[in-house]
Amino acid sequence: MCGRYSEKQDLKKVEDQLKLRLSEKAKNWKPSFNIAPSQLAPVVTSEEPDLIDVFHFGLVPHWAKDKKVGYKMINARSETLLEKPSYKPLVINNKRCLVLADSFFEWKKEGKEKQPFRIYLPVF
Repeated sequence: MCGRYSEKQDLKKVEDQLKLRLSEKAKNWKPSFNIAPSQLAPVVTSEEPDLIDVFHFGLVPHWAKDKKVGYKMINARSETLLEKPSYKPLVINNKRCLVLADSFFEWKKEGKEKQPFRIYLPVF
């Protein structure tokens, strides 16, 4: 996952396109060009694959005493997933989700400045 991403479509439209239901929280969610760690974002979970719901962006491990640790846990390396105590139980127990997004951002460092680049697939 990247550090920031966007989902600019109205979830009602996504609900109709994918033939899913919207949770009450998802009905109130507003599209955003700048979804950052800790913010609410739309997802479809493996536990309820017919429902669009919203969760905070980031992973808060079951052992964490402070949920702020989840703000930093947004990336995982596939080659070490089963070695990390934060990710291993999620992989083994098939706890997955589909993050609804239409673009993501990467930054190029130029000296002390960072230039954001939005990466997306054009829709014809």
